[in-house]
Amino acid sequence: MLSGSFDLAAADAICSGDAVRGGAISDLLDHLVAKSIVSTSRRDERVRYRMLVTVRQFGVERLAELDDGDELATRHRDHYLGRAEAMARDWCGPGQAEVLADHANLRAALEWSLRRPDQARATARLAASLRYHWVVGGFLSEGRYWLDQALSALPGPCPERGEALWVVSWVCLVQGDHAAAAARLTESAALAERLGDAALAAHAAHWSGLAALFAGDPAGAVPLYERGPVQLRE
Repeated sequence: MLSGSFDLAAADAICSGDAVRGGAISDLLDHLVAKSIVSTSRRDERVRYRMLVTVRQFGVERLAELDDGDELATRHRDHYLGRAEAMARDWCGPGQAEVLADHANLRAALEWSLRRPDQARATARLAASLRYHWVVGGFLSEGRYWLDQALSALPGPCPERGEALWVVSWVCLVQGDHAAAAARLTESAALAERLGDAALAAHAAHWSGLAALFAGDPAGAVPLYERGPVQLRE
């Protein structure tokens, strides 16, 4: 499942199991590097690994033949979901750029998760948690695609849908698509009221304020910006 470049922590979290104990992954990677099956790149003290395309394709085909293929794919998705949620939580701090190197794996995790209807909530969580990746990393169109796909797969009312709605509205606003942003924010606010979710209501108010600001209505933006903190304290 690993795609593009990856670090040791990812390989260990995803590939360790009954057949391969934790701690053995490092030795296995060293052997693969020595055989030129896996290559390495180094930035400061961080080492990343990359498989040859043909080797990865062979691995994908072999994985499809195994009974535990879905288990490994779930581990892969969950590992990068954890990273995405940590990034959303800790964005204002060191290491912001590091997660951008995981783009190929984040995309692979979304692709797999989106194909599983029973994983719709996790898919929406992943797409929404990558909000800084989409906006700051310069992946606006791709981010909007994944968010819209996640929303289509999750029609029912739930907190994950509400979060994906305000995140995609932010992307739409940055793209200049104010009408699409407004429609999603309206739904997000209505869903927040239905669920009694103060945090979701605060986000809907905040981004509605930004929408008003972008539309040239600063007077209309002020009360929306003021409403957000109040709702978070309720």
